[in-house]
Amino acid sequence: MDNQYLEMNRELEKHFYLLQKFWELGEPIWDTSIPTAEVRFNYENESIEYVINPDFWKELTIYDKSFVISHEIMHLFLRHPE
Repeated sequence: MDNQYLEMNRELEKHFYLLQKFWELGEPIWDTSIPTAEVRFNYENESIEYVINPDFWKELTIYDKSFVISHEIMHLFLRHPE
């Protein structure tokens, strides 16, 4: 799914430069144990992890994917769940 990372990067860059930069700071983690998506900060690696259910992800359009990632990044901006 590496090509999806780059595709998401280009989509975010079109609309939201700052969101695209936050996307670049993290990495997608594919995990079927969650229903949709979540974001978390890995304190051990000091990195952002975008945890995404691959089954949920593959059903989304590129626009929907950019919305989901933007939504998760807003949690970082608002310092949730801190």
